[in-house]
Amino acid sequence: MAKPFNRQSVIKEFLGRIVKSIGRKKGAAAAKQMMKSPEMKKLVQKSRELADEMEVNLRKKAKEDPEYWNPILKAYLAQK
Repeated sequence: MAKPFNRQSVIKEFLGRIVKSIGRKKGAAAAKQMMKSPEMKKLVQKSRELADEMEVNLRKKAKEDPEYWNPILKAYLAQK
């Protein structure tokens, strides 16, 4: 048996989606504003360098011991 139509739940769901979409746009705007900061730019650059170093290290280890490191490398690359 189908549930009866409930206006309140439909309105609640609709408004929730609108609020989420507004929040995403404001979150993106806040992130852009934060990236203008020189300190944040330095932190982002450092994190990118560390991620690159980690990938190079994983690739080297995967060549040395493929059975153990290849699944780890594939999982890491899948997250990118």
